[in-house]
Amino acid sequence: MATTDGTDTGTWARLAAGALFVRAGARSDEVLLVHKTYGIGWDIPGGYVEPGESPAQACRREVAEELGIDRAPGRLLVHDWAPNPGEGDKALYVLSAVHHVCSDTRNVI
Repeated sequence: MATTDGTDTGTWARLAAGALFVRAGARSDEVLLVHKTYGIGWDIPGGYVEPGESPAQACRREVAEELGIDRAPGRLLVHDWAPNPGEGDKALYVLSAVHHVCSDTRNVI
């Protein structure tokens, strides 16, 4: 980010993108979360946007890597800012998944 004197402060936000998989049911709605091998806890499938990649392209790549599904994501649902002093700020993009979770929750289409 440039300051008023034109110098670069080196402060940049990392971009991250993920897919929201939802199964609407008679009893309740269910959301697909993954437990990644890094980090802490559960999250939607997704990850960081690589240089030259759009958030939609990153979402597609990350879902393919994490779930083995290679299809274009749907529309943008949420764009948010996540300040984090420890890791650095992030701009987050959540896109709809064009897939659905089967009645057998072990399978994803």
